[in-house]
Amino acid sequence: MFLEKLGADDSRFKTLDFHEGMNLIVADRDAESTDEDSRNGAGKTSFVRILRYLLGGKISKTDALATSALKDFVFKGFFDFPGSKRAESYVVERPLHPQTRLKINHVDRKIDEWRGLLCEVYGLTPGIVRPSLGQLVEQTVRLEFDDAVKVNSWDSKWEDGARIGYFFGFSPKVLSAAGEISAIKKNQRQIKKAVKDGALPGVSLNAAEIRPSLVAAKAERDNLANQLREFTVDEEYANHQRLANSLSRKLKDLSDEIISLGQRRDDLQRAMDEEEVASSDVVDNDVDVNRLSAMYKELGVLLPDTVLKRYEQVEKFHSSVIQNRRLYLQSELTEVKQKLKEAEKKRKELDSKRAETMQLLESSMALETFMSAQKDLNDLEVKVERLNNQLKLAHDFESNGLDLTEKTAAAQLGVRREIDEHQLLVDEAIGLFSQFGTEIYGDRDVELIINDSKSGMLEIDPRIGGDKSAGIGQVKTFILDMVCTIMGIQNGRSPRLLVHDSKLFDSMDSRQVASCLNIGARQAEKYGFEYIVTMNSDRLEQIKHEFNSERYVINTKLSDQGSDGGLFGFRFE
Repeated sequence: MFLEKLGADDSRFKTLDFHEGMNLIVADRDAESTDEDSRNGAGKTSFVRILRYLLGGKISKTDALATSALKDFVFKGFFDFPGSKRAESYVVERPLHPQTRLKINHVDRKIDEWRGLLCEVYGLTPGIVRPSLGQLVEQTVRLEFDDAVKVNSWDSKWEDGARIGYFFGFSPKVLSAAGEISAIKKNQRQIKKAVKDGALPGVSLNAAEIRPSLVAAKAERDNLANQLREFTVDEEYANHQRLANSLSRKLKDLSDEIISLGQRRDDLQRAMDEEEVASSDVVDNDVDVNRLSAMYKELGVLLPDTVLKRYEQVEKFHSSVIQNRRLYLQSELTEVKQKLKEAEKKRKELDSKRAETMQLLESSMALETFMSAQKDLNDLEVKVERLNNQLKLAHDFESNGLDLTEKTAAAQLGVRREIDEHQLLVDEAIGLFSQFGTEIYGDRDVELIINDSKSGMLEIDPRIGGDKSAGIGQVKTFILDMVCTIMGIQNGRSPRLLVHDSKLFDSMDSRQVASCLNIGARQAEKYGFEYIVTMNSDRLEQIKHEFNSERYVINTKLSDQGSDGGLFGFRFE
């Protein structure tokens, strides 16, 4: 793909026409130019931004093109696709609003259709996630020059390796393995930080610490579940409980009564026994009366009959009293025994009924109690599930650590094999870098290190001796871009286009600038690509003896002098 022309639908905009090989977009700055004239510049960087936009990029709210003065602009790009199975030329018209639609050969299209065509130019097939089209375009049309390896500050190191390795002909799948590893590591760091910061309360990543809690929770859950299975819900549980309490109280009262009756029975029995002895004593008294009469008779004293008669009467009265008491005691004893018998019978009946009630209570529970226990069981189920998930997370976390080691080793081995299998291409890239660097510096060590890192990514390390200065850093960027473009063209993974803004050369000395432009012009011709460079005229004047720019300067010149000298043809804030 070549860029033939770039313009806009606004007549004030200066159309830029390009040709094969090197193209210099020159901005004049003469001695009369003032800082105010340079306020918006001549439009060199704007040209780069517009081209990136035409190649499927986006315009953010902070972008210099996102100004209200350009809101109605429609930029146009004329591209050649020599040898394409589709059309060989495309006119792309893309407005700033909306950014999602454009016209391809005057037909309204979605931006994704155009991006699809550009993916074919870069050799990107469906399924390739990294490098992305945007990353490859950013390499072709650079805006950042602080780091030779990076085309934007937010790309990770593995993405830088994947992008450059893609131009070198490496497998994007192999190069992207480092991305998976990087994502896992990032995820692990985020989880660890969340746990450490308390964002996940109660969560541990230590499986050994989680397991005892899980075992205890399972045992508690299973025990409660078994209890619930054995119990039935008794909606009259409260009534049964009250009945059991009532029976217990009655049994206690009845037991006290039985004890009292037993004591009463024993007392009556004891009294009966004593009366029996007394009765025997009465019988003996008859003998005593006769013996008393005989004794008085032997003494010559005769007791009168009245005395003996009264004694017998008293004895009979006494016997009568004893007999009545015996009858009374016998009656009381009989009654007490009967009450005791009935009380014991009643106690057996109550005890049996209470046993039945207690058995019913032991084998059932109240609905409220069941519901509460069921809630406890549900809470335990949740706790077990949560701990199971934590254990799985901990296992996964630990396993990921083990898998990560294996994946990292596999990724590193994969990259190493890619380097070995593409040794000729790798050697060519290293050779080109060394060749260009030696041409620019001559007396410095220049080398391109291409290596498989321990983290499984492709490491690209361009080195030039004494490379701490900004100028040498920009030279490294120039050389690496040139190498990537040449390797990409040879591998069918790059358009025949490389664009450098004048900022790339700001810190280089004049001799280095001339060397870079000479190399660019020569390589563009050799490998058949457009090398478009924006440059101030005064800088070209400084190197006119080392670099002949006349044949490369395009017809349209820009100027920061006046209001209509720049690319847009008018000044805007």
